[in-house]
Amino acid sequence: MDEVDDNLMADEGDSGDCPQFSSRTDYLIVVIAHFVEYPVGLFMLWVAYNRLETLKLRCYSPFLIMVGVACGAIGTMSEIGAHYYLGNFNLCKYHPDDMVGASFMFFIAAALVTTNIGVSKRGRVFPPNGCDIIYLVVTLLDVVTVTITFALPFVYAKYGPDFTQNAVFVPNQAVCGLVSAFRIWKNLGPSSATLLGGLGYFGLNMIGVIFLAVYKDTGILLLHALIGGSFILSQLPFGYAMYKVKDHDENGYGAIPH
Repeated sequence: MDEVDDNLMADEGDSGDCPQFSSRTDYLIVVIAHFVEYPVGLFMLWVAYNRLETLKLRCYSPFLIMVGVACGAIGTMSEIGAHYYLGNFNLCKYHPDDMVGASFMFFIAAALVTTNIGVSKRGRVFPPNGCDIIYLVVTLLDVVTVTITFALPFVYAKYGPDFTQNAVFVPNQAVCGLVSAFRIWKNLGPSSATLLGGLGYFGLNMIGVIFLAVYKDTGILLLHALIGGSFILSQLPFGYAMYKVKDHDENGYGAIPH
């Protein structure tokens, strides 16, 4: 494979001890991996459109699910721009300190939050009326995650990207992903297909976190494609679960979680 041109990898900032892409192929793989979001997003919208009437009977808001897809695409757009101008997709050189990075975090957080609420149980009310402890807890989590999402840009502006990512963004995403996994399983099924969809959705998100940790340990730039790719591809199992959504709720409103 040809070595990547120095001009292609050049960065106006101080590269320090940052490694370079070993080949142009590696560089292109990382770049193209970010754009996979758009065909995946179109697939999600197609599935939601085709199963819309059934989703209306099973979910709190299919519209919010589609808003989540749109937010994911917008967040990815911000990330692609930031990666290009801050290090040309070299993750080692990527040190965002402007509101473009805040926009990425806001829209990606909004993608998971709106998806999580959208796939919750049809017929839920706010504030919750009743004493079902699970219902109260997950409703509280929904309120907290929405509040955190709107607070993200302000926290980012005040404390910077590292604190915001580690202390606010990642925990918020983990909570949304975990609750969504159960909601996908129960509220679209329950069935083996929706169980697979929920586990795949949460599992691929967690694999992305693992790849990020491995990258921080090894500095292998090609892992950047697997980090973003895992988060993007996590939508596919969810899309599969939506496509396989059961027409009727066999568990009643009492299915856990709501």
